[in-house]
Amino acid sequence: MKLHPELRFTKYEQPRIKGLYDKLKFENVRLVSRVSQIIRVLNDNGIIPLVLRSASMKHLYPSFQRTEENMEILLNEHDFEKALQIIKQMQIKFEILTDDILKIFASNVGSEFLVIRKNLFSDICSRKNLERLVFKRAQPKDIFGVKTYLPSLVDLSFITLVDLIMYLRHPVYQTM
Repeated sequence: MKLHPELRFTKYEQPRIKGLYDKLKFENVRLVSRVSQIIRVLNDNGIIPLVLRSASMKHLYPSFQRTEENMEILLNEHDFEKALQIIKQMQIKFEILTDDILKIFASNVGSEFLVIRKNLFSDICSRKNLERLVFKRAQPKDIFGVKTYLPSLVDLSFITLVDLIMYLRHPVYQTM
């Protein structure tokens, strides 16, 4: 376990911190595995998603350890309905949060682990042009063993700022 040089733990705390770290690392591996299984099925049906937030950060900065509660992907607008039908066929527990956000849940725990989005910029300017440009600038990459698109660093920064604005403005996004 790699620690920041300024962090100091007692001999009593060190094994507990390491145990917590290992537990969270295992949960991240499980999350990546579940998400990869779903994306693989989407890939088999001709759908290649754009990975957002933690998934893209995990690929760009693999040594940066952080825990994830869920991962998010963006689909082209015309692929969203097709993906919804595929998810139904897979008999996975899901919830349609809004017209453009689908949450997928782990059946054994009931917590969400994948958020599928149709739109990034819900009520901001001419979103369809922005989203097309995000996909156009994205690079095709194999991430976690599946075909995805990775947003450009500029788009990733912009998406993060837009999300921050939406979290601050809309209570519905605070439940995600």
